[in-house]
Order: sequence, then structure tokens, then C-alpha cells
Amino acid sequence: MPEIAPPHPDSELGIARTPIPYRADLPANGLTARTGLIFYVHGYGEDFDSPYSSKLRRYLADRYDCVVVTVDYFGADCYRSGVVKPGPNFFVNINTHFGMSLTIPKGMDPIIPMNLALDELCRRGVTGLPNDVVLIREGAQYNSFGLLPALDHLQVLHRCLQDYPIDRSRLFLLGTSYGGYIGLLLNKLAPNTFRLIIDNAGFSSPEDDYISVYGCLGGRYRGVSVSAFNAKRFSQDPKSLNFFSPGCAAIRELRNKAHYTTSQTLVVSYHSATDTVASLERKQDLHRLLAAIQPSSLTVVGEADLDGRLFKTLDHGMLASMRGLFERSYDRWEALALTAMTDTDFDLESELLFDCVESYYSVRFSWEDGVQLVIIPKSG
Repeated sequence: MPEIAPPHPDSELGIARTPIPYRADLPANGLTARTGLIFYVHGYGEDFDSPYSSKLRRYLADRYDCVVVTVDYFGADCYRSGVVKPGPNFFVNINTHFGMSLTIPKGMDPIIPMNLALDELCRRGVTGLPNDVVLIREGAQYNSFGLLPALDHLQVLHRCLQDYPIDRSRLFLLGTSYGGYIGLLLNKLAPNTFRLIIDNAGFSSPEDDYISVYGCLGGRYRGVSVSAFNAKRFSQDPKSLNFFSPGCAAIRELRNKAHYTTSQTLVVSYHSATDTVASLERKQDLHRLLAAIQPSSLTVVGEADLDGRLFKTLDHGMLASMRGLFERSYDRWEALALTAMTDTDFDLESELLFDCVESYYSVRFSWEDGVQLVIIPKSG
């Protein structure tokens, strides 16, 4: 399996990084002068090389004459793996709420009595734990909320442009949920690179998902609904070294017009009218901004649009067909004849400077070195 090593360093929290694995499927008939590239960017907790992703890659590669790539981007692993341990005062609070006193022999791994307690609570019919009874998931990654995943995709793109004779006028991205947000963030960070970005139910701002920014994973464990937190995560405490500062929020905010330049990238978004996860109002604000600087469209999906094929529900993500969304969006792109862009930000060696409250985020592209993010504190 190919991988990027070393990956871009974590410029914000300084967490050690491991190589970035990715998969790339080529068209069955081989590469042509028109062979493009498609990223499929999955959402929280999904596997970049799942049977679904593999099947989608092969389909898109053959249908659209593209190298189709999925990336095991930073942060995906914190939703899939890692040892789950009891959080602070777990056993004290379990006793307070449920009268369950546990004696833990010296030297015993606390995971053992934690699992016994959860199994007993499940047997008693307890379906969820109070907010002060939390679990901690240990692991090497955290939710960078888009920034490191965006850099990961740019690094993989840089490698693919070197490895394959890709037609630079046909660089596409299809993202769903968190993957849609990553795609929209790439539209801001690399405005001269992608020709079509398709966003299905993506976020528009950290305001959409502060729970995940601060490392809350949640879900069910041993049959009980729990509050779980990633051991490595951003903090709400301004005194903490891992504080999610106003600058951290600003670089991830998509609705700041000062962060954009005019672009030929077509951005196509689809969003449920009743989405309770990613704000439709913020997505509409974003597209009003984009309409002034680049071709874009937002389709708000309502009850009348549920056809059982393209859109199946009004829940977040709409159980939308990724094949169908790409087909519909690609047809729009072809109709606009947006093929004039033949250079990427790597070819142009672009340098972008984003004013982010207490600091500047500098993003530099180079054909030789790829992409580099540097955070420059403001003086005074």
C-alpha cells in the first residue's frame, strides 16, 4: 500500500505523526491523455479502504477515466481504534449514581473492572451513563477538524501528480459529511487546484461541531451509551497548551470572505433541509459568499426530492448515492466547460497568507516540496 512519509507535521499541537496510507485505482483500460484524478473523502469513522470505498473507486475510475484515490487521513483512526479506559472518577461516580462499589486489586488493569461494571449496568437495563461518567480513548490521533486531513490530501495529490501523467484540467473531489467539509476547506486553502468539489452535507464552520473539536467521541460501548473523549484533543481552556484558539477556529471557518481569492473551481453542495448535524443556515451563508468569487451551487433537498435512489432520507447525509452525486455534479461541470485551468497551486508555487486573529497561517506550495503550513504569531 502506498503511503506518504514523512507526513506534514502537526503545526498546531505538535502531535507525532505516522505515515499516511492511501489507495489509488487506475482505469481498467489504462491511462490516457485525458486521465484525471478524483478524491473520495469519507466521513467520521469510515474506512478509506472499505469494500464500499474500493467498489466506488473502481466504478469512478472506469466510468470517468480517472485515477481515484482514498486517503487514511489524520484523525480517522481516533474513531476506529485505540484502547478505551475509565475517565477521571469513573468508579466513584458509578458508585454515586448506581450504588455499584467496586474493589480494584492493586496492580489490576482498571479496564477489567470498567468492563465488568458496564456489563452489569447493561444487564440491569441501563442504556446510558450520566455526563460525569466518561471514558477516555487512548490513541495516536485526534480530530484536527479538517486542517491536517486537508494537508494530507494535498500531499497525496502532489505525489500522484508526480507518479501519473494526470490531466490537470480534470482534478475532482467528492466528499460526504466531514469529508465534504474537508473538500470545502481545500477549496479555500488551494483555490487553483481542484476543478470540481462536491460536498454532501459537509460542515461550514467549527461552530457546527464543537463537540468533535473538543474530542467527544460518544457512541455505545459494551451495550451502553457513553460519553467518551479522545485522550489527545483540543481544549476549551485558554491556559492549556492545546487550546483551540480563535486563530485555530479562524483558519477552519469557511465563511470569511477575506480568506478567499477569485477561483474557477466549481463547488457543488447538497444539503438536507432538515439536517440537525451540519447547519443548513451556515451552508447557505457560505454559498452566498462563494457566489461572488467562483462558480457554485447549493441544492437544498426536501421531501419532494427523495427518490429512493439519489436521496433516500432527510437525515444528515441523506443516504445519498455517491455515484449519483458525482454524475449529476460532473454533468454541471461539463456544461460550464470549466477546463481552462491547467496549472495547480503546486505548478504556480502559490503562497497564501490567512489572517487568523492572533496569528497568520501561511500556506506555500512547491512542485519540489509539496505543501507547507507555517503559523506566524503576530508581533505585540
